Amino acid sequence: MAKKRAIKRSGKPPAKHSVKRGAPSHAAKPLKFRREPAPTPITLRVYHVDAFTRRAFHGNPAAVVIATGRWPADDVMHAIACETNQPMTAFVLAGKGKSIGLRWFNAVKEFDLCGHATLAAAHVLWNHEKVKR
Repeated sequence: MAKKRAIKRSGKPPAKHSVKRGAPSHAAKPLKFRREPAPTPITLRVYHVDAFTRRAFHGNPAAVVIATGRWPADDVMHAIACETNQPMTAFVLAGKGKSIGLRWFNAVKEFDLCGHATLAAAHVLWNHEKVKR
């Protein structure tokens, strides 16, 4: 027969399971957070262009993303390129003055240059964004 242990019914848990209340003497002080300046907002406009053709659903397809403010992060541009599901996505950042930044991504990596996506970006800038030639 197994021995039965006698448990006192005092309402307190046994001593080895007791929990001490209150903060320990080495308790950390509350953290103070400093406010970071809000990041510059980014606006993105996305276009789908068929280069080298005048007919819809022909030619070389490319997505053109116009960014304002600043470049999105590289991983964000790669995710957008995956989302557009096009052979190439051109990202355009119109700077102040005459400078225009241009980067090319597809679902795998960033490219140094892409001809049909560059022409698609020029088409969007001249015909839809009203940038002077």
